[in-house]
Amino acid sequence: TTHTHGHHPTNHTPNPHLPLPTYPFTHHHYWLDATADTDGAALLADPVELADGGGLVFSGELATGRHPWLADHAVNGVPLAPGTLFVDLALRAGERADAPVLDELTLEAPLPLPATGAVALQLTVDAPAADGRRPFTVHARTGGDEPWTRHASGSLAASAPATAAPDAAWPPAGAVPLDAEEVYHRLAERGYDYGPAFRNLTAAWQDGTTLFAEVRLPEELALTADGFALHPALLDATLHLLPVHGAPAGDPGDGIRLPFAWSRLTLHATGAGLVRARLTELPNGGVALTLTDPTGALVATAESLDLRTLPADALSGAGRRAGSADPLYALDWIELAAPPTPATGTATTVVTIDGSGSARLAAHRALAAVQQWLAEEHPEGARLAVVTRGAVAVTAGEPLPGLAESAVWGLVRTAQTEHPGRLVLLDTDTDEPEAIAAALQTVEPQLALRSGTLHTPRLTTTPPRHQPHSPLNPNGTVLITGATGALGTHLAHHLV
Repeated sequence: TTHTHGHHPTNHTPNPHLPLPTYPFTHHHYWLDATADTDGAALLADPVELADGGGLVFSGELATGRHPWLADHAVNGVPLAPGTLFVDLALRAGERADAPVLDELTLEAPLPLPATGAVALQLTVDAPAADGRRPFTVHARTGGDEPWTRHASGSLAASAPATAAPDAAWPPAGAVPLDAEEVYHRLAERGYDYGPAFRNLTAAWQDGTTLFAEVRLPEELALTADGFALHPALLDATLHLLPVHGAPAGDPGDGIRLPFAWSRLTLHATGAGLVRARLTELPNGGVALTLTDPTGALVATAESLDLRTLPADALSGAGRRAGSADPLYALDWIELAAPPTPATGTATTVVTIDGSGSARLAAHRALAAVQQWLAEEHPEGARLAVVTRGAVAVTAGEPLPGLAESAVWGLVRTAQTEHPGRLVLLDTDTDEPEAIAAALQTVEPQLALRSGTLHTPRLTTTPPRHQPHSPLNPNGTVLITGATGALGTHLAHHLV
């Protein structure tokens, strides 16, 4: 820096030639990486204890930016929080509430995940009831002004009956192997869009009404398994055999079946990255679940799990709610209520810009006028009004006879940010001095006068505009990306 300012410092060290470092730069990052995956502990913060009876309130956030593995769980193209996530949240809350057994959990509504932003979570654990159980609810919302939606409810218990470990023989004698990859092909046909983080079924077998599965977390998720009671992607994959069990290949079945109600789920060990699952059909149509580690030691048991078919329209409205936290905005011209708020005690100098059809000439004239006025001495509160005619469109399709002066608006808007309160923009459809003077009595920095009515620009929310899809040309060419996957293969077959 000293050299660039004309000085020539002298080196007074005995060795005038200093060695350069052997590396170009050393980078040190001190900011937290908001997009990095975090462990399960970040999903729920420490609870707040309620003063009226020992209830607890947990809060947290879900965001695919911070937990990108969540985006790999989608149904019919909509990223959806897996039901097993609510299981993990409840188990973690139960651990803090001295009620570690998930006595029951009912999933009441799907929770879509927005592409950007976060979903706020609130898990409330009530004080113990007379039987010792602690009711809980899980609510979520996608924006600070959105209403809370209850997505799950249930109860926690302090203890569960002792459970014996199953036969350690694996795979069980006589069990018929199943093709795990074919399972995911059939799931894709039904609308289960599982990405790599959830395609964790590595081997499967069937023995009558009992299904057996080996499930392994990807290495990057296994490293964070200790932060969860039971990693949602691990538990979810143990259930992937159920939607296609007993259905012939290619049969779309009766729709999307998702976990609905859990009963008496007990966690025996945490931090599992590899489990062996036994799913046994129950007379009432549910399944009993047993998870063990490779040595046969118990990881988790559930007395019953019921699946329910997701209604066809369940995700259409939910998807809209997920995007409502990040609405689209548009610039709209709002009619000012009469009479306008007067700019009292101010002196306004008016300069009208006419570029005679040349945007360059109009911009130069506006720049010269603004610079000259700002360089002069003016009383406090004085303003310069730059007036154009037909340079901005207040309504859609409005003709712009002064299109060349539109550049003036961009220039003066920039100057307004540097000199707030001193510059005014007015676009008018009249040359009457009285109408212009009356319009400039308001304090708004940008105005448009149309047929005697004043308008000012405001940002307003607007619904997304869906572009209609052109029909495929049967004689044309179609490019399919990801055509080696399950969905791409079926789409290519369909097009052929």
